[in-house]
Amino acid sequence: MIIPIKGDFIISAMAKNIANRLKNDSVDPPIIPTIFKNKIMEGAVEPFFVLSVIDVTQENGMTASAWRTYRMKVEYYLEESDYGRHSEYRDMAEKLFGILRIIDIPDKQDGDEVVTRKAKASKMNYQIIENVLQFFVNYKIKAKLILPEEPKMQVLEIQRMEDEE
Repeated sequence: MIIPIKGDFIISAMAKNIANRLKNDSVDPPIIPTIFKNKIMEGAVEPFFVLSVIDVTQENGMTASAWRTYRMKVEYYLEESDYGRHSEYRDMAEKLFGILRIIDIPDKQDGDEVVTRKAKASKMNYQIIENVLQFFVNYKIKAKLILPEEPKMQVLEIQRMEDEE
């Protein structure tokens, strides 16, 4: 069974990569910031990430397939006392270039097992705006479209009009 691609699947794959790679970072003990989807939860303690889908575009193919481009945003917040430490934001951005280069997204269900496929990042860039790292990345993914079934050809009855004389 094909699993439809959703932005939340991509966010989850990104979050998994970030958590796993930062856990294995050389800092002892590793600092693993909290990761939020789409919005900051009340009472959030810095440092933390917020992952969200900015927009999705679709280029239709000839059949029931299309290429979807997901424009993603990763925001990274440091503690308020750390404002002005742009070098730490740049260091995190450099890590994100490597961490988010390739992610595993769900592709299909095979019994109880979910088979994944690789999605490669493109157009990665970052900015530091108002003491928040804003990292942008695109994932272009081939999607199988589930199209509505077309009506089948039916019999057409033709009635002939009698000529009036």
